[in-house]
Amino acid sequence: NYFYANPNRVVLGTPTTLYWSCSPNDVFVRIRDQNTMEKWEFENRPSGSLVVYPSQATYYLLHCIYAGKFLAKSISVNIDTGNIKPVISFSANPTNVVRGEPSTLSWSVMQAESCKAKRAWSGSKSLSGSEVVYPSKTSTYVLICSNQYHSASKGVVVRVGEPRPVITSFSASPDYITQGQKSTLSWTSLNSTGCQLSWPGNSINVKKSGRYNVYPTQTTTYTLSCNGAGGQSNPYYATVNVVESCSKKVYDQSYFRLYPSTAYYDVTGELVISMDQCLKGFEMEIYDLGGRKRYDSGLTTSSQITAYIGNLANGFYKAKLVAKIFIDGQRRNYNTKTEFKNFTVLK
Repeated sequence: NYFYANPNRVVLGTPTTLYWSCSPNDVFVRIRDQNTMEKWEFENRPSGSLVVYPSQATYYLLHCIYAGKFLAKSISVNIDTGNIKPVISFSANPTNVVRGEPSTLSWSVMQAESCKAKRAWSGSKSLSGSEVVYPSKTSTYVLICSNQYHSASKGVVVRVGEPRPVITSFSASPDYITQGQKSTLSWTSLNSTGCQLSWPGNSINVKKSGRYNVYPTQTTTYTLSCNGAGGQSNPYYATVNVVESCSKKVYDQSYFRLYPSTAYYDVTGELVISMDQCLKGFEMEIYDLGGRKRYDSGLTTSSQITAYIGNLANGFYKAKLVAKIFIDGQRRNYNTKTEFKNFTVLK
């Protein structure tokens, strides 16, 4: 009945629509591109339409097939060479970066002979490719491509933000003190213009790096956050633990215990002290009845020492327990406490 293209003259890369009508209703329809030999087949579609994108001037052939017989008709579609325009696909990933971070420009071009870069980049570019850029500020990248008839351009924008502030260190020294003692908070940060130091009931502005002395009367957690052109940092925390002061009372209340083990042939000496931080050192020695030293732990900061006595013969022994205990809050002065305890080895 009919077979035609609308339009029958197109710009390269743009579509045209093929329309057909055949009889009877159960006819088999085949359409073929005579240049590319691509074909489309339709069963029980005596009439219809098909959108195609010709890449060159071509003929389309229609076959209407019924009962082993067919009718054929061809139509031509021409390309308007005077209006062939470059088609540019151009993108940036990501389009938002922090200053100093990369973005990848990617592009592909059809119907062009050459390309060049403008604005934030420069030079000749291939018809397809990618390039990594490191913009220091918000930048526009433009790609201009040409053929013998026309030129086209496309641009992408990469927006650049300032890096977010980062706290690189925050600590308290010492982090264990007694009431009235000083602890120094120290911190450093990057990409910041200033910081805030806060603790329960207080908040002060401080420099982006520095130190600050505190004298907490109870265990306190301090919070540091920093600001900059890129926003606010994640908070960091430092805790100063306030403990009871070492004193003569701690020394007087300390005492020794001895735990001989017949199952494992060892003996454990222990200093029972209410504040471990007041212990300067602890030592255990073992002597036989002849006064010969059979074991010496040496001075240790642990409050418990275990000696393995499997090499000792059956008999009576004496353990000497020695502890050096701080008696002042500054942990400068100490007293020495000594006690002897007897035990028996039976194997």
